[in-house]
Amino acid sequence: MDQWQTIPNQPTPTPVMPEGNLEPEKKSGAWIVAIVLAAILFLVVGIGAGYFLAVNFSKGSDGKDEIDASTQESEGQATTSATSSPDLENKQKISWVGIEEIPSLKISTLEGQPGISDRVGKTYLIGKMLSGKYQGSDLVLMTAYPDGPAIYPGYFRFVRQGNQLILLEKNSSASWADYSFDKNKFSVDVETSIDSIVPPETISGPKGEILSRDKYATEIFSLENLKLVFSDNKYGNVYTTSVSRENSVSLFDRGGFYLRLPDGTTAVYEIKSGMMDETVAPKITWSDGKINSQTYSHVDSSGCGARNYASVVNLDSSQLKAIGKTASGEDVWAPSDSNNYYYKNIYDTKYQVEQGKKKISYAEFIATRPLFFWRDSFGRLIKFESTKYQPLAECGKPVIYLYPTETTKVSVKVEPQRGFSYTDPPYNNGWEVMADPDGKLTEVSSGKNYPYLFWEGKGGIYATPEMGWTVRRADVKKFLTSKLQEYHFSQKEIADFLEFWLPRMQEKPYYFITFLGTSEMNRLAPLEITPKPDTVIRVLMDFTPLDNPIPSKSYKISVPERKGFTVMEWGGVLR
Repeated sequence: MDQWQTIPNQPTPTPVMPEGNLEPEKKSGAWIVAIVLAAILFLVVGIGAGYFLAVNFSKGSDGKDEIDASTQESEGQATTSATSSPDLENKQKISWVGIEEIPSLKISTLEGQPGISDRVGKTYLIGKMLSGKYQGSDLVLMTAYPDGPAIYPGYFRFVRQGNQLILLEKNSSASWADYSFDKNKFSVDVETSIDSIVPPETISGPKGEILSRDKYATEIFSLENLKLVFSDNKYGNVYTTSVSRENSVSLFDRGGFYLRLPDGTTAVYEIKSGMMDETVAPKITWSDGKINSQTYSHVDSSGCGARNYASVVNLDSSQLKAIGKTASGEDVWAPSDSNNYYYKNIYDTKYQVEQGKKKISYAEFIATRPLFFWRDSFGRLIKFESTKYQPLAECGKPVIYLYPTETTKVSVKVEPQRGFSYTDPPYNNGWEVMADPDGKLTEVSSGKNYPYLFWEGKGGIYATPEMGWTVRRADVKKFLTSKLQEYHFSQKEIADFLEFWLPRMQEKPYYFITFLGTSEMNRLAPLEITPKPDTVIRVLMDFTPLDNPIPSKSYKISVPERKGFTVMEWGGVLR
């Protein structure tokens, strides 16, 4: 495997005189002068030779000087370039040229199609190969959207050798085959990896904080709404959101931590421990001496995931009052005004009760400590809301069907990024079943039979897609049946789907309906199956009840045919 690195120029070392006795035996003055002159001559020649080599090796193939490895912040955009020494074994050197938009590579089958050409994405020149396997070639970044709605575009890196394009699979978004690419226009390199743009899975903060990467989110780096919080000795500057902007769709408004990679893209991180661990109640002693027993969430729910990595707010201390302390003695606050926007927003908008039940009074609601604020080690004021008042939105009843070509022992792991709320069978670090070709599943540990594997939970960053269809209530059943057939679901699978979802779509006269496909489901809840299936089709429906129809932009459904060992999964956003 080729390992690519950028190796910065090495400065000429300054000679360091050894310590200790430099004159072990007595010498004459002339002899000492001769030794000193010889040393000076040797040093001068060495420096001159070093300078000559450094100058020549720092020039590119066109004879122009490369830029030393450094990060420069200019006009809201960081750019990095680097030079390197001659090749060492299989390592190659790259000159990063920043992020420069260039004409399309013309490999998307969507280009030129009315109404959908905007889903082609953009193309950027990001680097030059100065040596090795692809010496003299351009390194190009291309963004593109999968077939159907998407939360984020995919990011794909190509080597351009004259008229030839080579997709670097290890440095591109997964499931590239799900995108509308003309596969006759490029080849695929499945071995080469550019290690310098592979971000670390975790980064340690200055006070020992562990930042974990969201490997499904990326974006062209921008300093908008970011502030520098620390600098890592190995990876460079790390930024975070200045304040979460509620209606923004920008990745940089989501309260994460952002690292700029050498090619101009972004690696995104979040903290999932300590006060940010949503699986346990925060260790707080309230001002009245009581110990907290409630669970709180530091993110804002959205669909079957979260709108942000942390709900960062901007409140003046005069608007807050201390209501308790953490186990480490830090203050936690609540709004000093009980009619504060954050209280009202939870009670009026988020707090829901089952049909036939009444809400508790507003005064009782305030007394339950529905929210608090805490300042983290990076100086961010984070909002925490009691999970008992959060919307019920989650990935509702995704079910997984397994159809091997012969009875097979199958291991299944699904990992919604924010955890499960329910599974059947019980999820013990994964499911292990004997699967028959007709879809019958037998759990290995219990011997119980199941028609499918069932889970509910919350995925990663989620935003309701804008593409979809507005459907009259009377037509919903026919519409769902037709679309699920386009996704190649069987009659039994469609009947299972309608049994669960159709009763939930009868209240309003209209519904906006859309579907996220396999690539997007893989972002929200990665799925790992052993042995590896031949065909995987995953569908998540999202719908919005409407009093009146709204304009909508439909799309063409395109999925692979069912063949070989097939895995089918359907689910929906439960609100």
